[in-house]
Amino acid sequence: MTKTAAAEAFTAHVDALRAQHGPEALIVRPSVYRTPDGAEMAVGGWAFLDGDPALVPALLDVIVFTEGQPETDAGRRFADAMRVLSPYARRQVTPVDHYEVRVPEADRAAVRAALVALPDPSAANPASVAPVRTDPDAAERKINADIKAAEAPTPVKLAASVQGLSGVLAGLTGLQLVGARWAAEWVGAVPYALMGLGLASLAMAVSQYRARAWAGPGSVLLSGVVALTVIGWVLYTLTSVMSCMAYMSVPLSMLSAVLSLVALRGVRETAAARQRLSDEGLSLGL
Repeated sequence: MTKTAAAEAFTAHVDALRAQHGPEALIVRPSVYRTPDGAEMAVGGWAFLDGDPALVPALLDVIVFTEGQPETDAGRRFADAMRVLSPYARRQVTPVDHYEVRVPEADRAAVRAALVALPDPSAANPASVAPVRTDPDAAERKINADIKAAEAPTPVKLAASVQGLSGVLAGLTGLQLVGARWAAEWVGAVPYALMGLGLASLAMAVSQYRARAWAGPGSVLLSGVVALTVIGWVLYTLTSVMSCMAYMSVPLSMLSAVLSLVALRGVRETAAARQRLSDEGLSLGL
């Protein structure tokens, strides 16, 4: 994982960190810069060694200790600084890799003196490098966009509604013909097939409405089968059976197939947004 990606992941878990450590926790937010040789460098700023606790991302290369005046700022290599802070730090890997640091106020002067005594790396000054990403809210905006995208769009809901209605009509078409006598024995199985397709369409419509990833292509396939079956049945019985429900099923099943195809992209995008949220620990109960 690149430093930029790791910094975005840390920022995305800020709310989870506050929930874990309490609202008074101080978050040391990482910024990523480009060094003159093209490498990425993660820098974090920590003011006055405050925080009860301070939550420091483990991805840092340099940490800058500030006291409100630039001339007193001290940038030190993160590994060196953590050796000084180790008596006060505890590393945790959930929800994201970080250090929980508590420096008692009585010890802060001595700790800061020990930190200042550490070697000053030449790359500690962020002004000497070019920023890679300076927007700390980008990850949060991305999550908010995924939350909005996690709700199935109108075309998906419309396609699911039409597919359910098409399934009802197909099932009723088959039900009204149960027990009828036919010259060819195989024709007697068609009403039961129609009822089975109707029930399957209802079940698929529910999954499509909830934007399940597999329901997108499944709805396209099933609605196409229903449409072909209904059309074939109406043509076969055109001169022998008159059924208003069968006639209504023809255009409705065709419309269902078309809408399911149109909604396929919406189902995929909604399912993908939900998966990204799930990867971040946000299932939303969907």
